[in-house]
Amino acid sequence: QLEGCAGVGDVSELYLAYKLKDLLTVQAAMLTACIDYSETAGATRGSALYRDKGGLLREGLDELFRFTPETKYSGDKVQQIRKEGGSFKTAWRPVRPIPKEDAFFENVWRSYQKNKNVY
Repeated sequence: QLEGCAGVGDVSELYLAYKLKDLLTVQAAMLTACIDYSETAGATRGSALYRDKGGLLREGLDELFRFTPETKYSGDKVQQIRKEGGSFKTAWRPVRPIPKEDAFFENVWRSYQKNKNVY
């Protein structure tokens, strides 16, 4: 419904319309992910704090910050979100293992400086 309630006065402002559309799209995706997470795992994980009136309260914090730590997935699942039509869909998948190869930037750069990565 963005097109019906927002617009630009001049073509030089068109970038602002795209910026607003992008911002609202990201907000909708994030809210969908938060709602799904709350319904699926329902507990605090990482930087997401989900309030739980019967949960833990860390020293020095107000009652508002009671929470229950997430244990259902304990880092073995990751949430994915995708856009389908005009809405967002969520899914959970197992965490992929860390690759065995040692191709971290620092190692590749060190090798490049040594032999230009020619073997």
